[in-house]
Amino acid sequence: RNPQQQIGFGLMLLSHSFTLVSIYGFLAGTLGQLFFKSTHPTLALIQAFALFAVSYFIRPLGSLFFGSLADRYGRRHSLQLSLMVMSIPTILIGMLPTYDRVGGLATASLLILRLVQGFGAGGELPVNGCYVFEAAPLESRGIFCGTLVVSANIGILCGSLISTLLAWTFNPETIIAWAWRIPFLLGIPLTFYIFHIRQGIYETRASFYPEKNLTEDRKPILSVLTSNPSQLLQTVLLTAFPMVSFYILSVWMPSYLVHFRGVSHQIAMLTNTLTLCAMALFYLASAWLSDRLGYRRLMVFSTLAILLCIYPLFMGLQGKSYGVLLSIQLLFGLFLSGMDALIIQYLGDAFPKTIRCSGMSLSLTLAAALFGGTAPFICTWLIHKTGLLTFPAFYIMAFGLLALPVVLRLKSEPPSQSTPSLMAA
Repeated sequence: RNPQQQIGFGLMLLSHSFTLVSIYGFLAGTLGQLFFKSTHPTLALIQAFALFAVSYFIRPLGSLFFGSLADRYGRRHSLQLSLMVMSIPTILIGMLPTYDRVGGLATASLLILRLVQGFGAGGELPVNGCYVFEAAPLESRGIFCGTLVVSANIGILCGSLISTLLAWTFNPETIIAWAWRIPFLLGIPLTFYIFHIRQGIYETRASFYPEKNLTEDRKPILSVLTSNPSQLLQTVLLTAFPMVSFYILSVWMPSYLVHFRGVSHQIAMLTNTLTLCAMALFYLASAWLSDRLGYRRLMVFSTLAILLCIYPLFMGLQGKSYGVLLSIQLLFGLFLSGMDALIIQYLGDAFPKTIRCSGMSLSLTLAAALFGGTAPFICTWLIHKTGLLTFPAFYIMAFGLLALPVVLRLKSEPPSQSTPSLMAA
């Protein structure tokens, strides 16, 4: 198959994985009521998002395993294994008994399954990102890496759409009784389908380096940590900014609107789904421009736009007009696209090919574990404690200020154009 077909397989895998992960975030309010003992809805939501955050702490371990596996034995094997580690826990969550039936055992079971799922997720985006970066044609590497992010976005969009249909099809009592299981059990046919098509993934030539030495071959993670630790720190700081922004503005936003702004669940999910649809177009536009302008200029613009506009936009969310809510969320997506769509291309350039997958894995999962996955929990808890409804804006701004010096020091030219495509024959 040609590189475009191979990339298509990688995108399908990633989209499926992000669908599985995002469903928990969109149903966090419901799961909080079902699996935790709490009489206050906000406290139940905080507990659910705490569990959401805990599963991200295991991701760096998954990235260590799957990234090293990909650098030592090839991208294909790592992609195949991480898919199953992601899928099986998701399906089992849909079969769990609730707190009312088995008490704390239900909470413990949910925790274990989320940890296993988080371990598998540690290898999904980084290994897919490395695979696409290496397989993409040189002259259009930006659009292909951007399409990878769109694929992840489509996965989250599917999760949002499934949750939206659930909210509009069933009343709250029915959802609590049994309908909440449907999105998780949909993972069964999806997993069988992806399991079938994954057999067609070929290996990229980047997995076979005759020039790399034995130390790098057997200990790629150690090479990432010791060869240039300042580079790893910079990639984590830069990656944390779009991670935090995305999880707050896309995954957590429906919960914010429902629990703190009094917006109906149906409207909150609908505006979020429409925004995710528009973000796919924004990402593609940013990726297309990066092949012509270089990604540094777009990342600088995106960072500055978010820093300047995030607070007034959050102030605008304090109204309940459907049109205003949708317009503000669309602006969030537009400003974020210049960072989110280009992060894979940046990370692919940041590390040499012999440790690229391990470096990308550590950068993405450390940013997700320490900052992205914890953002919904931190924002929910602090708003509950302080009553400051605009706290998420300040939280995003803090990470933007940390990322800005790194963005400004990036090379002006598109560095990826100096790195050849490495699709195996």
